[in-house]
Amino acid sequence: IVSGSRFQDDMDVFINGSEWSNTRWKSEARFVLKGGGSLKAAVPKNVPVSLRFVNPDGGETTVTFQWP
Repeated sequence: IVSGSRFQDDMDVFINGSEWSNTRWKSEARFVLKGGGSLKAAVPKNVPVSLRFVNPDGGETTVTFQWP
């Protein structure tokens, strides 16, 4: 679950530059990345990954995330 603001339905998500299509928009403040084992492999513990979020209106942000 990603918390933030101004998320839009049909937002594109990229993990380390690769598009992640298994997502669900919940609200302007909440977005869910899904994928079970595939997601765990793409975002392994103790390894920083780049997450890029691109709204349909062109707004975007990139953050570095690392599981503790």
